[in-house]
Amino acid sequence: MRSIALGLRLDESFFDDKIHEQYHNLRLLSYPPIKRQLLSGEGQARAGAHSDYGTLTLLFQDSVGGLEVQNPRTGQFQPATPIPGTIVINAGDLLARWSNDVLRSTLHRVVAPPLKAISDTEGITPARQSIAFFCNPNQGAEISCLPTCLVPGSKPKYPPVTTEEYIDKVLSGLSVQLVIMASHMSTVISRKPADIIAYLSKLRSNLSGNPLLYTISVSQHTDGSELSNLVSSVRAISEHSVGCLSAAVPSSRPAWQRYSSVSLASLSSQNTTLFRSTIPGRKAPLVGRWHAMHKDRKPDPEIPVDQSGEMDWESALSNAYDGNVLPQPLEQLSAESINSVLYFSDNAPEGLSSALSKFSTATQLGLIGASTPFITGRPYTLLHNESIHSDGAVGICLSSPIRPSPHSAFPGLEPITRPMIVTSSEGNLVNALDNANPSGLLLHAIHSHPSASLRSEQGISPELRLYMGTLRQNNGQHELDQLFYITSGDPSRGSIALDTDSAPAEGTLVQMFLLPPSASPDILGEVQSSRNAKGTRRTRNLTFVSTSIEDGETGSAPHSEDDGDTVVLEDVFLAASENGCVVGRSTGGGHERPWKCSVPGGMVGLQWAT
Repeated sequence: MRSIALGLRLDESFFDDKIHEQYHNLRLLSYPPIKRQLLSGEGQARAGAHSDYGTLTLLFQDSVGGLEVQNPRTGQFQPATPIPGTIVINAGDLLARWSNDVLRSTLHRVVAPPLKAISDTEGITPARQSIAFFCNPNQGAEISCLPTCLVPGSKPKYPPVTTEEYIDKVLSGLSVQLVIMASHMSTVISRKPADIIAYLSKLRSNLSGNPLLYTISVSQHTDGSELSNLVSSVRAISEHSVGCLSAAVPSSRPAWQRYSSVSLASLSSQNTTLFRSTIPGRKAPLVGRWHAMHKDRKPDPEIPVDQSGEMDWESALSNAYDGNVLPQPLEQLSAESINSVLYFSDNAPEGLSSALSKFSTATQLGLIGASTPFITGRPYTLLHNESIHSDGAVGICLSSPIRPSPHSAFPGLEPITRPMIVTSSEGNLVNALDNANPSGLLLHAIHSHPSASLRSEQGISPELRLYMGTLRQNNGQHELDQLFYITSGDPSRGSIALDTDSAPAEGTLVQMFLLPPSASPDILGEVQSSRNAKGTRRTRNLTFVSTSIEDGETGSAPHSEDDGDTVVLEDVFLAASENGCVVGRSTGGGHERPWKCSVPGGMVGLQWAT
């Protein structure tokens, strides 16, 4: 701990009087050999995903292996391969709180090592032994943010807590964790709504009383009574529920676009809070919004100026919405206890999204409801308990000791430029990339790309689906992080307008992408294949998908022999909307500003280990 103190720019003896009571413990761990027949699959966890609650853990392990550590950005577990003569050191939860996450407490687990064959049909895992020394602060030590770990002008991520208080909280949360692991998640798809209703009726006895999150997808040709029966069947499972009408999940089988589907997740009442929001957002997307004057809108707030004399767009945009007011059920929640917020909204979620930023350690994930004027006569159909709403939002807040991992994918996108640095941006405009004209760069890239056959003599064809994505470094590779739809470009001025309140900041690495007109993502097929893949580790996945209006406008293709099948995706919550979704992820690296995913086939979601 003296080395830790020096590394955090503290006096070498800073922690001495905070750990001198020897509140530590030593564990001797032995994992015996196990035959294949006793395992449900290779990689099965011997010790489930968890973090250590103390300051440091020193692990002495043999050469067998099995320890895996979660990458906080990707959510994937990576082997911590044993290195002879070394000690593995983990930072614990309390050290993370002390250091304000400068030193992060990372999820890790122990899985069964590779099997060794003992016959043609049988294998066995080798024995594994390890020694873990857990270093903990004194029982009454106060754990509060260290001054050397706080950026000037910022606030600590965690409130002060004593070691005893935190351990009591962790232990009391174990029962909550068990409830979460037993919760239900599934998506059922069928040509016959009656088959879906029959499936839901079987769940009623086991899920009765638990808060329920759900979406229902039907076609414009679905009979009104069938939709009513579907809604009633879902509500019969629990009187505490939030949901919305969604769109069909993109599939390579045109007939499936006309099927009905229900996705639902049953959650623990101990860590789930339902809410209804009427916080307004922006009324309509505008290009060059800071110039716009609308009589029916409140005057834009005065744009603050930072110390350098430049306009502070980040503060201006955050002041544009009433971000100080949370929906009433959420006002009393502890910000640090919330790890996820899931909601369904109309097409103006910005106010709610801004308010939810108070939960700075939570990932927020919102699905903008499908447009339903031809189905229910409402622009959007949002459901909260027994009520139906046409605007605003409904959702849930989740808290638990186990934090889900965010994930995203954008199938079909093709890069059309090299990575570039944003050198000028303001509002929703990118004015310069590598000090060059962004619109000119985009036009040149389009005319040089074989997939961009749709061109306009005046510039960029409105039929092309173009995006600007931000990139992040991961193991030396560039990964697509955020994606913004390019709404327009002005070759004379050079600016590119994005469908967002705040364009990527100056210094951000970005790249431009095109979704070819021929792109037709088979999201449903990909999910089915991944869930059925041999040896896949069991997880629960909640995924929101952005689709397009064209995906739902399929003709009356003849039914194939298996078109009448009812498909159930266990441990999967899969919902789509042609209006896109909003995501603001929280990982070990901090919290990102919420952004809208609108690329057809784009997926954002959360994954829980089971």
